Amino acid sequence: MDADRGYGDLEEWRRLQKQMAFDRDPRNFQFRAPARARSPTPAGNRRRRRGHRGGRRARERRQRVQQARLEEQQRERRQRAQQARLEEQQREERLRLEEQQRDERLRRREQRQGERREDQQRHLRSALQSSARRNMDADRGYGDLEEWRRLQKQMAFDRDPRNFQFRAPARARSPTPAGNRRRRRGHRGGRRARERRQRVQQARLEEQQRERRQRAQQARLEEQQREERLRLEEQQRDERLRRREQRQGERREDQQRA
Repeated sequence: MDADRGYGDLEEWRRLQKQMAFDRDPRNFQFRAPARARSPTPAGNRRRRRGHRGGRRARERRQRVQQARLEEQQRERRQRAQQARLEEQQREERLRLEEQQRDERLRRREQRQGERREDQQRHLRSALQSSARRNMDADRGYGDLEEWRRLQKQMAFDRDPRNFQFRAPARARSPTPAGNRRRRRGHRGGRRARERRQRVQQARLEEQQRERRQRAQQARLEEQQREERLRLEEQQRDERLRRREQRQGERREDQQRA
């Protein structure tokens, strides 16, 4: 029976039984592991195969590496966020400068348009004053100012007694010139004077019509300019709102990514 078990004699068998009992005792594991743990595989291979990652130093090294990696990621995120904020500030500053320049150009354009309108109104007032003077001269019975001045000189010449080439009878000679008498009596001259008055009246009517057309055209032009200015301001306001919303959306996306 002992030979079948593989032992030479009974004493050897008993000795091995004691050794196996000693080895199975947990108090004796500092020297020998149990039989099921004794294998020809080295201890390092077993640890790696079972997921063993080393001791305290390896754990501390892994923690240091993980901490350094985490700090690097946080530093990169902070740098990206700072770069994004800087770019956003630069973009806002650039947009603010562009908006200021656009407002300055609009202000200068409006100033030039205002000066142009003032010049046009000044020319229009000058034309109206000239027309009023011509109308006043026409009311006196003369076509224009030069004609009126010429007739004034002629009347002064005629009123001078020294220039009477032919002397009328005493009863006809009076200090009142003949022209004054005719105007005082309502005499308005003959055919030529009537034709001249008609021409003056026709010219005055045409001048008034032309002035009305100019005023209407000027009013239409100013209305068109005002509508165009309002349309441009509305477009610029919509564009600023669109850009602001776009920047806010980009900022939110950057914050979500960070």
